[in-house]
Amino acid sequence: MYVLDALREPSTGATAGVELGEFRLLCSGILYNGTVVTHDWTKSDVCRSLLRARIVLYVVSQPTDSYPQELLLRVPATLVTEEQPAGANVPRVSKMFSPHREIADDLAALLTVLLRRLITVHSHVRTTPTEPVPSASGLQDYPQPIASVRPGVTWRRRPLGVLTTADGQQELDDSASAPVAVDVNWLSSVLAALPSMDAANTIVACARLYSEGMQLIEERPEMAYQMFIAAAETLAGEALKAYSPTDDEKVRAKGKVYDRAIQLGLDESAARELAIVATHGMSWTSKKFQRCLQQYTDDRLWQKDDLFITIEPFLPKKSDFKRVLGDIYHSRSSALHAGRSFPASVGVGTSAWVPIDAMVAAFSGERQLPPVTWFERVVQLALVSYLEEQRAAQPKTS
Repeated sequence: MYVLDALREPSTGATAGVELGEFRLLCSGILYNGTVVTHDWTKSDVCRSLLRARIVLYVVSQPTDSYPQELLLRVPATLVTEEQPAGANVPRVSKMFSPHREIADDLAALLTVLLRRLITVHSHVRTTPTEPVPSASGLQDYPQPIASVRPGVTWRRRPLGVLTTADGQQELDDSASAPVAVDVNWLSSVLAALPSMDAANTIVACARLYSEGMQLIEERPEMAYQMFIAAAETLAGEALKAYSPTDDEKVRAKGKVYDRAIQLGLDESAARELAIVATHGMSWTSKKFQRCLQQYTDDRLWQKDDLFITIEPFLPKKSDFKRVLGDIYHSRSSALHAGRSFPASVGVGTSAWVPIDAMVAAFSGERQLPPVTWFERVVQLALVSYLEEQRAAQPKTS
């Protein structure tokens, strides 16, 4: 993946042919450097710097807390060649290009996971060679057209509301997401360690799916749910690739085989062995999905959310966590293979508005699926926790 090459520190002096691609990103939230000691981060230009060195990330919005927030991203890349071998009826195809856009898209996805704010690419502004090159235009960089560029996806800014209490008192209700004080040292070290991780490709793949879900979460919550489930399933396949259930679990999974073997006169030991053999080749995706999300989430999941609106009747209880994960996976299968819709409750949380169908189901005590905004948090916590585990497992460098 080209983003891993961009994050990897080059050997000394290996800058020949490197070009810096400069992009504008849009953040559906407010970011600032949380390691700077200042009385007012909105007035400090030092708080604009989020990444520096090989990858540069800088807040360019005026003022800093504008919404959506505009970020500068600068990434290095060299020309690459991709080839498709010739086939029976297909000629050999070769293309050469600078993968700046691919790198920017993947970095935006990774930042969306790590900072839990939707970050998308707006436009490619310019490309600058690291070494001076002759130019007929006399320019030292290559400006990119932006007037016809389709802007990146952003969330609508949530409006201020007015709450009226039973005694007639009114107060402002600001449901906007909280500004993120970025630990720039942590962010830099995580991204620097990523290329050396065994699961680096899987982590980037999960970030892409998660980012797609975040882009859809306001307008198409059902599709966002599918993207988050796919991200979690991809993570589980990597994190628990060596997982195998116990023999008792295998027998329960093939209970009908076991029962039939007993009916045909086999003793209990032989019936168990037959049921266990019958599970060979099973991928156990549902069990991995539930086990992975249980293993890589913690008590932060049950604390107040600083991104989406939490409406208590729609949130699951901690004691029901395992059962709820099973319901989510089953709903995904029903949607994909039987065309069944997700319940209205999945759209709760991106705004103060609650679908009437979801409200009726909540007050009737009907068992329902948690909002997509809650499950997004589960997946994000699991991804970051797994990434941290991978980083901790790397050999220490002196």
